[in-house]
Amino acid sequence: MDLWDLRDATVFRDPELRLTLGRHPETGQPYLLFMVQRGIGEYPARLPIAEEDFRRFLADPFLTLPLTDPYQGLDCEQVRAAGAEC
Repeated sequence: MDLWDLRDATVFRDPELRLTLGRHPETGQPYLLFMVQRGIGEYPARLPIAEEDFRRFLADPFLTLPLTDPYQGLDCEQVRAAGAEC
């Protein structure tokens, strides 16, 4: 599966967020896709989330910030070690 290939995706383009909430096309597993800032560049990362979190984040996407902030500044290997995919 391509990192960005989700179904039922909702994209948030707020400058503070820039994330997508959606479901794996085959399993229906909810995912949070977000951008990791590293130096002057950035790259996408994907994190599986619980169904209840998926619904909460759809209602208020700013609730994702405590979840995504710890990944900021990490390289891809560190992101994977912390539990996300990149």
